[in-house]
Amino acid sequence: MHDSESFDVSLANVSPAWHKYWVLISGLPSPPAVDELINIFFSEINWLYGIIQPVYFNQAFKEWKEFTTATADPPRIESISLDLRSFPSLLAQLLAISMMYLPPGAKIEGLPAIKYLDLSQRYSEIGVDLVRLLGHQGTTIVTVQHDLMRAAWLKNRGHGAEAWHALSKAIRKAQELGLHRHSRKVHQSTGESFWHDEWKKKLWIVLYVWDSNMSLLLGRPRLINASDCEANLPIDCEFPETSQEMSTPTPRSSGSLNDKVPSSVRLNLFMYNLSHKIHEIRSTGADRPGFQDYAAIQRLHSEILSMLEQLPLTIRWPNPDKSWDLQFSIIPRQREKIHTATYCVLMALHRPHIGRHVESRETVLKAGLAILESQQRFFDSITRVNYAFFGNAFFSIDAVIVLSTTVEIFLWGDVNLLQRLVLATQTALGRLCIIEPQNEMARAAINIVRSCHHTVKEAYGRSMQVNLAPPSIDQNFPLLQDESHYDFSFPTPFSDRGTGSGIYDMAAAALDQAVFERSAMLVAEAGFTDFDDSYWMGYRQMIANDATDGLDKHNGMQL
Repeated sequence: MHDSESFDVSLANVSPAWHKYWVLISGLPSPPAVDELINIFFSEINWLYGIIQPVYFNQAFKEWKEFTTATADPPRIESISLDLRSFPSLLAQLLAISMMYLPPGAKIEGLPAIKYLDLSQRYSEIGVDLVRLLGHQGTTIVTVQHDLMRAAWLKNRGHGAEAWHALSKAIRKAQELGLHRHSRKVHQSTGESFWHDEWKKKLWIVLYVWDSNMSLLLGRPRLINASDCEANLPIDCEFPETSQEMSTPTPRSSGSLNDKVPSSVRLNLFMYNLSHKIHEIRSTGADRPGFQDYAAIQRLHSEILSMLEQLPLTIRWPNPDKSWDLQFSIIPRQREKIHTATYCVLMALHRPHIGRHVESRETVLKAGLAILESQQRFFDSITRVNYAFFGNAFFSIDAVIVLSTTVEIFLWGDVNLLQRLVLATQTALGRLCIIEPQNEMARAAINIVRSCHHTVKEAYGRSMQVNLAPPSIDQNFPLLQDESHYDFSFPTPFSDRGTGSGIYDMAAAALDQAVFERSAMLVAEAGFTDFDDSYWMGYRQMIANDATDGLDKHNGMQL
């Protein structure tokens, strides 16, 4: 971010303690490239994470530029706040993620002539080195954000274990700063202080949600004890966009639109409440094979679905109000993120019990189908810049593996449902083929998704041959009798797309062996990913083992 010749000269006047700090910062790109990457991040990427509040970032960036251009020599670091000292580390992670999301062929002036993914890694490591250099004095809100951004970067690269460790660092720093506690201020905060408190509450929600979801979906221990958390929730309103709007604590509302157009905080609040259910699931062991209290699973199932019923019509399934979708592009994205998250939790809740309970088997198939169809709608709502997002691959791969393993073990008589599963898994394969040039997890999992799709097709063929009559829901599935507690009206695939069958063509083209050879080559170039074939094969085997063990025990009890 400096003229290299003058900067090298001025480094001679820097104290040895801060020499490395400035050397690391000099590795960031030129100011025009930085500005362009920041614009890309906030216009195309930040909505996926909600880790950075633009008004605070822009203020800090302005202060940092003023600080670094104040004199010819590098100014004294000791003269600025700890937050501002830490800011370049957050900036480095923002640049790294922006570089990661750039589609093939994108050009940013002022960047070195090397692969953008290599640059992304370089900038991310600069951020890590800066935080490490600052040490304990770097425990600030900014370094909490840095660690979260680093976790996001690692997840997109397929490094699940490292991402979990980065999340752990963010959580420990946030706890040290007291983000998990209720503010003890005697007087009501006003102006900027009010909004800063709101921002800290929102950031804590992000940490809490990430921890609970990584715990349930990736099988990691929880890092946060829910009983230790006493922080108040942020108010459901839009955050100020400028520093001038922060002069008053009055929430910016949209008048009569509030009930129809949800605020950007609404998704966070829903995910926070859903994460409370995840904590209850994990604490009681309801997501473990052999759990005996099936009434507790039924209760959790009903409570999770009732949360959807309390959402505004614009983001509620089924039959959402889509009249605002074109005006507010965030609404369909929020809707599908909520829908996918909810059914991922339901699928994870019931998956260990498919061997013992037909109700769980039914729920897993319906939930998996809901996830795949929701992911298609989400895919339709995003741009090419968003293809690198971890969730674009993970949620579909997870659902396809669970669905294929279930129908492979248990003969299923509902031919119509199996037909929809064939279509949904084929479409998922097509999505992965579209995004794989930008999405490392997609590249690594195409082969196993192809195999799973073939398994679902075989199950459909067997069901057609046997021609079993669909089971009676009223008789065999008491959990699902009350339609108010479970949605059987899942969306018809592509009912809203109006774009023809191009993605089916892509899925069919993916079956060509050359495509898979290219994918294997890209995976080899990208490097190691935790979510490779061995990971997903192990996951598939675990599902099969849990199902067959539960089935054997259930049959043994009946003898």
